[in-house]
Amino acid sequence: MTPFSRIFNKAPSPPASLPERVASLEAAPADVVAATALGSDEDELRIAAIHRLGDEVPLRALAGLAAAAEPDGAPVPAPVRQAAQARLAELIDAGTIDAAAFCADVERHPQTLSVVALCQDADHLREALGRITDPAVLGQIAVDSPSSRVRQLAATAIEDPAQLAELLKQARHKDKTVYRIIQQKCDALTAVQRQAEDAAREASALCASLERHATKPFDPIYAATLEVLTQRWQALATRPEADVEQRGHVALERCGEVIAAHDRELARLAAERAAEEHARAERERARAAEQQR
Repeated sequence: MTPFSRIFNKAPSPPASLPERVASLEAAPADVVAATALGSDEDELRIAAIHRLGDEVPLRALAGLAAAAEPDGAPVPAPVRQAAQARLAELIDAGTIDAAAFCADVERHPQTLSVVALCQDADHLREALGRITDPAVLGQIAVDSPSSRVRQLAATAIEDPAQLAELLKQARHKDKTVYRIIQQKCDALTAVQRQAEDAAREASALCASLERHATKPFDPIYAATLEVLTQRWQALATRPEADVEQRGHVALERCGEVIAAHDRELARLAAERAAEEHARAERERARAAEQQR
């Protein structure tokens, strides 16, 4: 081979390796870093670029919080999206991004929850969930969020019995932990309902006992029985419904009237006896006076 052929047929330089391309990002301008993160290169290179992004539109787009990040509109690869969300979480933990402002639009961007779930401060996720006012959105998050932690906390925040019953069916074959949380909440609501029903039955039965007692004539154990019924009525764990409460109040008043009527009768009889005793004493005095004359 001639010297000229060796010069003109020199082998091209091999392409830079992935570690070399990653290292080159250290000195790359911000627009190059952003373009790399948004590009279609290897996920590892894009993720390395993401770790160098600040709170910019490309980062939020890759995290699913802005317009489509892929040039062709294709879904962002899962590892890339997860890296973008983790980077946003780092910026929140560092105070570069205000957590409250970041979570302000959580109902329109549920992916916000996936970000704050990665924050070191667990309160950010609770605060974000607390901003959701639409129960339907909360229910969808409990079933469909990609973060198990988010699904579990969303399930814990749901209180509506009808919604819990519906979510129980949806979560049965999706997330065992969420299913267990919802099942426990349903069981607790059922227990509360049963307690309320038992309390209502107890109050109704006790009210009926008072009403029956109010129709009885006075007897030697009338007052003692009323005292026991009154103590039970006052000791009810929860107050009964308004109509039962009113019936019980009326029955107690009638029972009181029975005792008052009995007391009045005793007083009348006592007065009669006293009058008779007085009259007898007067007759005795008159007789004694007559004998002395």
